[in-house]
Amino acid sequence: MTTERIDHAANSREAMAPAVQGAGTSRGRQATMSRATAHARRTDPATSAEAAASVRNLTQTQERILALLRSKGDLTRDTLADAWRETYPGDKTTDQSIRSRLAELMDTEQVIVVGEALNQRGRRVQVVGLPGVTQLF
Repeated sequence: MTTERIDHAANSREAMAPAVQGAGTSRGRQATMSRATAHARRTDPATSAEAAASVRNLTQTQERILALLRSKGDLTRDTLADAWRETYPGDKTTDQSIRSRLAELMDTEQVIVVGEALNQRGRRVQVVGLPGVTQLF
């Protein structure tokens, strides 16, 4: 009996391995739901999925990010965090939270990658901005 349970347990782990792989990353979750909008369960009727797709629930942080991009123009993630600190002094929102909310806005294409730049360390980084907005340098 013990041998059968061990084999069964090993088979269960192997069968689950692909589902668990990547589950701890934001990109692994992205395949099952959009983080920035409401979602419906697979078992819900089609009308629920349509209703969920039409909802645009923006958090205060997301709205502030959009406002910063409107007022400051295209920014890198680092310059967005710097602009946040300058615009909202004393706010306790972490850089990681800002980056996460930005990723949610990018998932829904409310913010897009518009180019690349070099950061202070000389590494290439993405520049993000609002779709349909042209920057004049």
